[in-house]
Formats: sequence, C-alpha cells, structure tokens
Amino acid sequence: MRAQDLHNLVERLDARHPVLIGWSQGVQDLAVYVVRYGAHDLAGLVLMDAAVSDGADGIRARSEAAAAQFKMFSIYQAHQPEYLRGMMGTIITKPQSPGVID
Repeated sequence: MRAQDLHNLVERLDARHPVLIGWSQGVQDLAVYVVRYGAHDLAGLVLMDAAVSDGADGIRARSEAAAAQFKMFSIYQAHQPEYLRGMMGTIITKPQSPGVID
C-alpha cells in the first residue's frame, strides 16, 4: 500500500523524474515501488539505513542470522530508553541542548 501511495503521490504532483529517498522501512517501500512500477521514470533512488530484504524467504535462507536478529528484539524491548538514546546519538551527531534527545 505504501508503494502504491507513493506512486499516486508522484503522479498527482506530476513529478518528472524524481529522486526517491527511502530511510529504514522506506527502503523496503521503494523496493516494492520499483518492482511494481519500474524505475524508468525515476532520476534516482537513495536507500539509507537498511538493506533491501527478500522477506520471509530470507529467514529460511539465513536462519542463523534471522534468529540472532530476533534475539536482539527482546534486548531492545527490555532496554528501550537505553537503546533509543544510543540510536538517536548515532543518528544525530550535532550536540544538542540538554533534554532535546529525551
């Protein structure tokens, strides 16, 4: 649906040869966009902070890596504030006023 929404937006804006930028989950959304609508009308794609996934087939093909990733989910869940502070500290490198990240 997100790929279709993006396609509809590009058409509605009459965007000619746009560069589409996908961050995190947006990388998967752009991959689906290209599969469904092609890339012939695009000037470019920028994929940030995620790899294009092969979905459920990838879990079977790389079961050990998938299991390790799922194991990390429980750590993220148990330590959300610490995880989020670390993630934000990686994404935002410019010093911030006290409390901004919180």
